Amino acid sequence: MRDLRANQKTIWYQNSNGSAAIKDKNGDRTGEERPVMEPPEQLRISVSGAAGAMEAAAFGGFTDYSRTACTANVNCPLHEGTLVWINRDASESPNYVVTKKADTINGVLYAMKEIVP
Repeated sequence: MRDLRANQKTIWYQNSNGSAAIKDKNGDRTGEERPVMEPPEQLRISVSGAAGAMEAAAFGGFTDYSRTACTANVNCPLHEGTLVWINRDASESPNYVVTKKADTINGVLYAMKEIVP
């Protein structure tokens, strides 16, 4: 009952696949790096309407987040830094980023912060 399909919604997510060196116009490395992103994928997961007092205990009082997502799938591909689209298509810019992950033997809880353009 924890992970009922009726309580889940389809979201898009995009993980980082490492980083690549940034080069200047001459092809020389600048010493900076940029993330290389995988293609967006769909995932069904239970997403909260908004963060409240009950969720604050899971991540402590200093974690900045606006929504949570939970699943009983302990092999869920989301991790800190994953870009997420909630109520948006992946052709638009992402509107959330995963800021924290709290995992247990029975499931995983994610804190997500809204990306303000």
